[in-house]
Amino acid sequence: MSAPTSTLTRTLLRIDAATCQHRDGDTIGACRSAAAALADAPAHQRTGLTRSRAVDFYRKVPGPIRSAPEARGLAEMLAA
Repeated sequence: MSAPTSTLTRTLLRIDAATCQHRDGDTIGACRSAAAALADAPAHQRTGLTRSRAVDFYRKVPGPIRSAPEARGLAEMLAA
């Protein structure tokens, strides 16, 4: 769906895939996937649209699940 050198597009697609994973019922795995997508992205691409998309995903994570290590890890990445 995108060129191998298009890290921004690939990161956004990975975050969108995490959102789908959450909708399919695997919220913990989705948090892990979204955090990995951000961690793999170059620092200058963890802002703007990428960050906004990740924050939108995190807002969908139910309160009780936010205490899971995977969700906390994502939250910490977003806070940085």
